[in-house]
Amino acid sequence: MKKHNIHLEHSSTSTSSSGITLFACGCQASPSGYALNVSSSSLSHEWPIGFGCSYHMAKNKAMFSSLNDCNTKNIYVGNDRSLSVLGTGTIHLDNGQFNDVLCVPTLSCNLLSVYQITHSGEGKIIEFLPHGIVIKDLRDPRQILAIGIVDDSTRLYKFNNFGSSTLSSIFFAQNDEVSKLWHERFGHLNYRSLQNLCKENMVIGLPMVSCRDGVCSGCVLEKHHRDGFEKCTSWHALTPLQLVHSDLCDPLRVVSFSSYKYFLTFIDDFSRCTWVYFLKLKSEVFNIFLAFKAFIDKKSGHQILKLRSDNGGEYVNNKFINFCTEHGIQM
Repeated sequence: MKKHNIHLEHSSTSTSSSGITLFACGCQASPSGYALNVSSSSLSHEWPIGFGCSYHMAKNKAMFSSLNDCNTKNIYVGNDRSLSVLGTGTIHLDNGQFNDVLCVPTLSCNLLSVYQITHSGEGKIIEFLPHGIVIKDLRDPRQILAIGIVDDSTRLYKFNNFGSSTLSSIFFAQNDEVSKLWHERFGHLNYRSLQNLCKENMVIGLPMVSCRDGVCSGCVLEKHHRDGFEKCTSWHALTPLQLVHSDLCDPLRVVSFSSYKYFLTFIDDFSRCTWVYFLKLKSEVFNIFLAFKAFIDKKSGHQILKLRSDNGGEYVNNKFINFCTEHGIQM
């Protein structure tokens, strides 16, 4: 079970007598630097931002438009005290929505996760300034996506009034990136099977994913029909040596006992007969071709009419081209 560590204790330095200090971090914070200092009467529309929160968290169940079970049943505070998690769900706002939000009724305030903000969509940059907080696009830092405020009385950076036009909808997880992420992690497993894995507690730490309305481009591409290669070309040689294929193998990593590093092949397109020659140097290709031509012309009684290769430098050079031209061999 994944632990969401939040240190919760009463603060003697709080501005309110009923105030509590909440450290949203994975380790014990120093007494001199509180990570999050909130009032127990914090408004439901206020969302302080926390560094150590793994997920967005809300305290009011009525804020959720949908709420599902999740494997994370508790979050643990610094003194190992646990707070119950009712589930995870979606909170709809005026210009977007939050997905994968934990419902924790015993929290004193809502919490925004820095990690979840920076990892939603294409990524974000968060700048903490003395007068506020700015969220920018990772690819274009000049583009400001959202601006938050500083509450000097509680020493908090927070967002509120999400219906404001100053908050870009890109701040929210519009496309359910969490469901898409787990869909891809499980090799594009269908969403209903992912939900069954979560319901049956078959995977530790797997959140309850939602069935997305969009289309996964990877799944569509995998299901495309793929045409096969033609089994035969439109033209084949009608007589021996009318077309000869030749290729030189790249140097072998292991040299033979006779110090050969290459081998050269000649394949007759008509009969599929193959001749293999071993070479020590790449420059020997032309001389091997002369020996092959002299042998095969006398042996078969036919002349090489066409030579097909990959047009490598061992074939396309003045000496090779001039010889083929003089003997009527088409390259």
